[in-house]
Amino acid sequence: MCDDRFRLQLLSRKRAFVSRCYAVLLMVTFVAFMISAFYQFEYMSMMVLPGLSLAIVLGVGMLFFAWVLTFFYVRWANTNYAEMLGVLNGKLNKDILR
Repeated sequence: MCDDRFRLQLLSRKRAFVSRCYAVLLMVTFVAFMISAFYQFEYMSMMVLPGLSLAIVLGVGMLFFAWVLTFFYVRWANTNYAEMLGVLNGKLNKDILR
């Protein structure tokens, strides 16, 4: 039973690590976008199409990137984390009922 609780703690740490990595990755890309928009104003105001600047295109790209990161995190959580948590919860519940 103690071993299962240790595995549950390791699983919780792994989930926290993965979620922090995704959060840091998103923050780094967002800060890079903001810094480039601030310091490279002439470059970011370049028109890609009439009425569509590079800053708008990259801003939409940031939103798309956030959706992609969310997709990968949810996929990881549903395939790896949920299965391992279900196995550990089943073992812990059986030990408690004994």
